[in-house]
Amino acid sequence: MKKIKLLSFFVLSHLLFMKSQTPVNEDKSVAERLRIIQKKMDNFGIFVNFRTNFYIPIEKNLWKDYYFSVDQLRLEMMGNLNDKVSYRFRQRLNKSADPGATSTDKVSRATDFAFIEYKINDKVVLTAGKQAMAIGTIESNYNALVVYQYADIFQNVDIFYTGVNFTYRPIKKHQFQFQVLNNSIDRLSSMYDKVGDENTKKQKLEAQGIKEAKTPLGYTFNWSALWEDEKIHARSSYSLFQEAKNKYWKILALGAQFNFHPLIVDADYIHGDEDIDREQYGTVAFRKALDKNKGLDGNSDKIATNVLYNSYILKLKYQFSPHWNAFIKGMYETAYSADCLTSNISNKNFRKSYGYLFGVEYFPFKDINSLRLYLLYRGQQIKYAEPIKDLNRNINAFSLGLSYRIKMF
Repeated sequence: MKKIKLLSFFVLSHLLFMKSQTPVNEDKSVAERLRIIQKKMDNFGIFVNFRTNFYIPIEKNLWKDYYFSVDQLRLEMMGNLNDKVSYRFRQRLNKSADPGATSTDKVSRATDFAFIEYKINDKVVLTAGKQAMAIGTIESNYNALVVYQYADIFQNVDIFYTGVNFTYRPIKKHQFQFQVLNNSIDRLSSMYDKVGDENTKKQKLEAQGIKEAKTPLGYTFNWSALWEDEKIHARSSYSLFQEAKNKYWKILALGAQFNFHPLIVDADYIHGDEDIDREQYGTVAFRKALDKNKGLDGNSDKIATNVLYNSYILKLKYQFSPHWNAFIKGMYETAYSADCLTSNISNKNFRKSYGYLFGVEYFPFKDINSLRLYLLYRGQQIKYAEPIKDLNRNINAFSLGLSYRIKMF
């Protein structure tokens, strides 16, 4: 009988203990954890940006240099830590990740974005880290996946720099930005000369009156606004970058988009005023002229100065069905310098470029960013003044490709 009582007591105690540890609280804990995890996942995203094409140049020998290429391969991560703090990181996987010994910010050129944003209030946001220069054009507002050919003014310069950005939205659909950035990716001594030690490169620059600045920073002011139920989008910016002591890189950019659905018109203008030739088209041209003008020894390393660049860009896009776009884009660009390194260049407007693209895009799915197939023709005529006309180029090519932006998580 004692044994039965002891056994009954043991069973009852065990049942009471189990009841006190009911899975209800445990279930609530698991549910709460899942909710937290889900919320974090909703506030975090990993994206793959990819574009590949089959490139077919049109030359005398049509099939000489055709090839497949991967133009874009970027891994992007972004998310929100809370209601005030967010972050973004984007890395190009088809570009060298080595920052190099001459890097100013110790960040790879392959890193487009590595910044954190803090929302001070509903009108003011502070951004710190590597970010895009806030250029006031419509084209710069697009994802690079859908810009099949940028203007030449952006071909030889970086637009991703480390610094801080203040964004102010005084009223709805109006935004002002003020950036303070590093003036370049590389130190001045390595921007124009990749060979030799630092002292030798500095001496070459100083021989031309180019000395390092004490505060090598850049400043950008940007204004963006929407009107008429967002049918008109205007953007503008002015940038002042100190490249060297008393030497500046100044950029004025103006852009406007007119959305007359199904027709969209983008118009951009960019003016670059460079005390030192940042684009380096002038430097290449003048050095070429010096090679032709024998007897000007000691000038082969000189850099062009006081060069003006102008770019005019116009794009028309027409969506003739829910899954199809047709577009045409034209670019006209000029380069001018009053301080030619050699007098045998016949025209101070030493370079002109005419670029044009025609193409169609197909979107298999409703989300046009997830996948698009495209076929385009690209043409460009680059003309130089005498005696450097052998630098002239005539580009004609077809590209058949696809691009996608897919959220992995």
